Amino acid sequence: LLEVKFIQKGQYICQMFGWYLLQINLLGPLWLLTYTCFTSMMRNLISQYSSATISQEKWT
Repeated sequence: LLEVKFIQKGQYICQMFGWYLLQINLLGPLWLLTYTCFTSMMRNLISQYSSATISQEKWT
């Protein structure tokens, strides 16, 4: 339940950030850069987490 709330909050922050960038007319390369950076960061986190989980399962 807590995790779902956290995900919703994260999505909300992303939306607010996107709207803020839209208002200050920087929704070009800056937004693309931020988005790319954020998605790659999330991908790294997810892959690290999944590989850690797999290795834990292997050792137990």
